[in-house]
Amino acid sequence: MEQEEAPGWLYNVLRGATTSWEDWNAYSVQNEAGDYYIRGSLNHFAYGSVAEWMYRYSAGIERDEEYPGFKHFILQPSVGGSLTYVKGSYDSVYGTIVSAWTKTEDGLLYEATVPANTTATLYLPAGSYLEGGAAAEKADGVTYIGMDGGDMIFELQSGVYSFHSI
Repeated sequence: MEQEEAPGWLYNVLRGATTSWEDWNAYSVQNEAGDYYIRGSLNHFAYGSVAEWMYRYSAGIERDEEYPGFKHFILQPSVGGSLTYVKGSYDSVYGTIVSAWTKTEDGLLYEATVPANTTATLYLPAGSYLEGGAAAEKADGVTYIGMDGGDMIFELQSGVYSFHSI
């Protein structure tokens, strides 16, 4: 996603792409004079999966197949790489789901919105977190479930949350 040379999604973006191209190098420098050539479609969905990856993995908004329509959903952000901030939202039939994280000097700030009449399972990198001034495990609307590999698992009721690592 962050690769600036072909092939790479950012290669297209840095050359003014507002849609995905059929080929990674569909719009390329042809010679030293800076002439460009176009090969294939410049409006092609094949690489639109980058956006899907950003929602599902970077922001971590994922459906729970046992609960259609996002009645219950999963929040499992992937914090890492050179990204320092991610915010994504999804307009479900119950309301807007928000998942946002920021790397801070102290660690991690994670914010989420769980719409009314829904619940979410949240996976955060193992550590100590405060939510609403209390230890996350004891915060209102939050139930600590346990660990899964290197992640802490929480069940969230409807509400707006702000988890700070300490």
